[in-house]
Parts: sequence; structure tokens; C-alpha cells
Amino acid sequence: MTSINFDELAKSVGKAIGRQRQQAGLTQEQVAEALGVSRPTYSKYESGQHEPSYDMLKRLAGLFGCSIDY
Repeated sequence: MTSINFDELAKSVGKAIGRQRQQAGLTQEQVAEALGVSRPTYSKYESGQHEPSYDMLKRLAGLFGCSIDY
């Protein structure tokens, strides 16, 4: 059975979110506002300190114009 390191997964997802935001030319503040969350909350997504919900991942993917798995 494969063991999942959830801390590493959260950091990996956070890095991917940050790359997509930068490629879209958006600031953390702009993304947070579009999602209806505070900038500190959004920052925690990018840093891997807090995992976004599936619904939030769908919203991020829509905002960045990519699929969730990307």
C-alpha cells in the first residue's frame, strides 16, 4: 500500500497554484478577491499551510483556465 505524505502534497499543490497565478499575471490579492477569501487565507493555499477544498480547487482552475489535475 502506498503511503501519502499530506504535508508534501499540500506544498506541491500550493506551488502549482502559485505558478498558475503568476502565469495568469495576477497578484495574491486579486485572486483572493475573485475567490471571496482573505489574502492571508489564499497565501496559506500557496504556501501549503492550508489545503483548499475541492470546490475551491474547481474555482481556482476556472479562474486560471486550466483543469484541476493540471
